Amino acid sequence: MTTDLGTQGPTYEVEEVSLEDGRRMLDEAARQYLNMSGDEFISAWDEDRFTEPDSLRVQQVAALLPFGR
Repeated sequence: MTTDLGTQGPTYEVEEVSLEDGRRMLDEAARQYLNMSGDEFISAWDEDRFTEPDSLRVQQVAALLPFGR
């Protein structure tokens, strides 16, 4: 038995984010959720300085790390 997937199903558009835009997004999120800059967040994250790294606020910013480095 074979299945023909054809063109059925959802289609997605991929939008690339420049490093500059990624850094801006990270900075805005760090300021909104943690009252620190994006650069301060990256340093604190890399140095394992968060007392609650699994908190929602920290994770919301950490999710943007791939876009801001």
